[in-house]
Amino acid sequence: AKSVASGLSSGRSMGSSAFATGSSSSSRLARAATEGTFSFLRRTTSSLLAVSGAAERTFLCPICCENIREEERVVLAECSNADHGCCQECMGHYMRGLVADGR
Repeated sequence: AKSVASGLSSGRSMGSSAFATGSSSSSRLARAATEGTFSFLRRTTSSLLAVSGAAERTFLCPICCENIREEERVVLAECSNADHGCCQECMGHYMRGLVADGR
């Protein structure tokens, strides 16, 4: 009876350690998957920011209320005040309207 009890206790400890190993193995896999996902997102975001030039300066177009790159700002020569500029698209609509009205 003593050898059966010692065999059961050693079997239980073996089973427990196997379960613990399986559990820690799953948590390691989950942690690795999470770290891999974050690593992928970090690399992708960095790549996108590098391509898009995230440090571009923008301004708020007073007509369409969109943030537009400064390179696309149009300022009339008579005014020359950058605060009175608008985006190329809005200026294009304005100019096409003037032409359509015959002004």
